[in-house]
This record gives sequence, C-alpha cells and structure tokens, in this order.
Amino acid sequence: MKNCVQVTYRTVFGRCSTFLSTKLFKSNFVDHRKNEAQKLEIEPKGQSFFEVKNPEKGTIYRLHAFCEGILCGCEDYRNQTNFYKKGCCKHGYAVLQYLGFNSLSEYTNHHLWVN
Repeated sequence: MKNCVQVTYRTVFGRCSTFLSTKLFKSNFVDHRKNEAQKLEIEPKGQSFFEVKNPEKGTIYRLHAFCEGILCGCEDYRNQTNFYKKGCCKHGYAVLQYLGFNSLSEYTNHHLWVN
C-alpha cells in the first residue's frame, strides 16, 4: 500500500497489526511523544544544554539544542534519525515545551530568522 505504514502494537490479547496513512501515523507519533514529555523534568545546564529526567523510570538524558534541532542520546531519537534522517523524542519535546515552542518546525523556523 502506497503512503501507508504498518503499525504493530500490544494488547492484552497479544500483538495486533494494522495499516495507517503515513500522515495519520506521524500525527499520532508526535502527539504521543508530546503527551509523554509533560511527565518529564527539565534542568537547564547551560545556554543550550539540558538534562531531562523521567521521574517514573529514574532515567536522565542530556540534550543539546542547536539551530537545526534538539540532539538526544535516547534510542527513540536514534531510531527516528536512522529512519527519517531527523527526529524529536519525548525528551526533545520536553525541551521544546520548556523553551516555549509547540513543534520542532516552529523551533527551527524561529532560528532561521534569529541567526
């Protein structure tokens, strides 16, 4: 199927699979990460460096905000950059929200005009 992705997810009965339009998948993908980002704690470590802590898991990731995006060392970010050549994980969305931006494109477009 063109312009579709196959999504596999877990249920109480096991694994299920379905097809979604690429557009719907990306929208759900971003919304989920933005919601998860609200649970995280942000600590600035410099002008463009942040620590993002997940209090539920006890994990801490160090992020760098640069003009082209937010760099994170988590597995989700690595997978996105491998697949899409760019990415923004829940840690990145937490930093974006902390900085007052609603999306990665809003952040990067802002820096096109600032620099």
